[in-house]
Amino acid sequence: MPNAYLRFAQHKLFWQIRTRTKNLHFRILSRVFGLKYFAEEERANTGILFQVVSGTVRQLLAALILAAALQILELLLINYLIKRWSIPRPDSYVVWLGTVAQIGGVFIALYFTAVTAAAAAIYAQVPTNVRDLLARERWGNVYIRYLTFVTFLPLCLIALHLFGFEPLRLAVPFLILFSGVGIIAFTKLGHRAFNLFDPTRLSYVLFAELNRWIRQVGPGGFRWLDPAFQKHAHRQAAATVDTFEAVFTISATQPNPKGRTLLGLVGHLLNFLAQYQFQKLRIPTGSLWFAEKYRHENWYLTEDSKVQFAHEAGTTLFPQTITEHNWIEGEIERIVLKFFKISILAHRLDDHLELLNRFGGYIGALAANGNSKRAVDLIKSLQTIFQQSRLATEDAGKPPTESMEDIAIAELLSYLHLQALTTYAMTLENRGLEKTKERLQKIRWGKLQSIYTGFFNANEIRQLEWLVPRIALEQEAEGEALTPVWYVQALISKSQAESLQENVEQLVVFSNGALHDWANQLAKEGGVWQSAAVLSRHLEYLRKLETRCLPVFKTHYEALQSAKYLSDLKWPSISPEGWHQQVQQSRDSLNRSVAKHITLLGKAKRPDGVPDYLGQFVHATGESLFGYILTQQADEAKLLSLGYVIGTLVLFDQLKPATAEADVFVEQRM
Repeated sequence: MPNAYLRFAQHKLFWQIRTRTKNLHFRILSRVFGLKYFAEEERANTGILFQVVSGTVRQLLAALILAAALQILELLLINYLIKRWSIPRPDSYVVWLGTVAQIGGVFIALYFTAVTAAAAAIYAQVPTNVRDLLARERWGNVYIRYLTFVTFLPLCLIALHLFGFEPLRLAVPFLILFSGVGIIAFTKLGHRAFNLFDPTRLSYVLFAELNRWIRQVGPGGFRWLDPAFQKHAHRQAAATVDTFEAVFTISATQPNPKGRTLLGLVGHLLNFLAQYQFQKLRIPTGSLWFAEKYRHENWYLTEDSKVQFAHEAGTTLFPQTITEHNWIEGEIERIVLKFFKISILAHRLDDHLELLNRFGGYIGALAANGNSKRAVDLIKSLQTIFQQSRLATEDAGKPPTESMEDIAIAELLSYLHLQALTTYAMTLENRGLEKTKERLQKIRWGKLQSIYTGFFNANEIRQLEWLVPRIALEQEAEGEALTPVWYVQALISKSQAESLQENVEQLVVFSNGALHDWANQLAKEGGVWQSAAVLSRHLEYLRKLETRCLPVFKTHYEALQSAKYLSDLKWPSISPEGWHQQVQQSRDSLNRSVAKHITLLGKAKRPDGVPDYLGQFVHATGESLFGYILTQQADEAKLLSLGYVIGTLVLFDQLKPATAEADVFVEQRM
């Protein structure tokens, strides 16, 4: 064979035949490839066509069924019930139906024109997840589905007439009603069409999705205990939160990033977080709905078996998986803190008041849920952003200026600490032993969802989840749950005592320290009146703590102590007397700060609209000084006396009349 090939290769005709054969083979293969490609394209197009048809089947069938129903009613009932109702003229009937269909087509075209304009103007250069908001706008989608139905129905009725049926009298009132709704609703939709140009106005779809996935992983959700479904819900919710951040980023780059629309979005996010604090209690603590992260152990703090295994394998220690229960809070808090940083320079007090009120609702929800640490940390973050933004706007070498907005924001941020304190105290008043016992008695250990629908807080749920497998084993062995309620309540009381210790420590120690340190920092930076606003709120904070909240904390702890039935159960070491000592130390430190601040206020000019902090501080210092004298605390009294004397002289000079003539009212003021 090779010899024959070499022999034929010596002739030109062989190569000509070979070339033509290869060309023919190539053309045949190219045609085959073209046919296969055409078949695949047509199959794909046919699939899309089937999808389009299947997506319209329900509306198509609804229109056909309604047309058939009207025809049947026309034949069976109308001639017997209403004999004087004349049949419409065929030409007028067809023209009228065609007009109705044309109106619907025009409205559909107008709506998609608005969508196209919005897509070209706003959504052309945005990420895909933001662009999808336009396609998921519910009001427009529902209206278009309704309008396509109303547009197709007249065509069905025309087709019935072409098949030989007489014009339907019943079609007239039905189509008048349907088309009237479509026309009037279009005017309402026209106003909403402007929302298409603002992604923040379309974000209500994202809130609905988040709430749907949260319900999915709670009691009643489809396979809510299945890890695969929990993980899927987490991924979908994480994608939704990413879309929120993308919408915020795009809106923040607009010419007016401090506008009301972005403020509305951030306000809705904070409202969602406040609501989520209670929705989260319906989700198992080990659910894959919560994010997971790895924690790497230290070699010399890990048990020997794991260390030896890692050493022999030549690898690092296998990390532990930690559940991050506050993953949504962390993601959304980052968004709202960015907005606060952007808007702090806007100098619009009403906007800041509204935003900080929304923050107050979220911080109150955190405190009510026993998460005072996160509430305090969030307030500190707000204070840090406010300070940094304020310092960035000051001109170097010039004395700092304090606007009314700066003083009001400092006062509002200080009030957030007070809101966390009072909300937590009110929550404890509503969670007594009897109410806890009633909730425990409603638990059905055979139904896991009863734990998550009993309004237990996070610490209590973790304790109940620890009990579930043990009581399940008891039910298997004995046929019923024999663990008494008092035993369960003893364990729950321990978890409540642990939560009480953590939260009171945050509110008594860290909140006091945060207010004190922040007031000192503001004073050092020249914010005399801002610091005064913080100190004023600190005085109120300590007063509320001493007179109302500490008695509530002590009463709650004593009630928990009465349910300490298990002597071998290790409880946290709590000392209400220690709380009082810490508050007294904070009170002494605050009194000294207030007395020192009197000198600063005496030198500064009081801005218009600012409360009389100087008079308040002089009066408070005088009362504290008198108390120290009565209790023979000479050292503390000495520290306050200089500031008090200076304050009284400054007030005397301010109250002194400008003229030599004095009337009785001046004498009374003196």
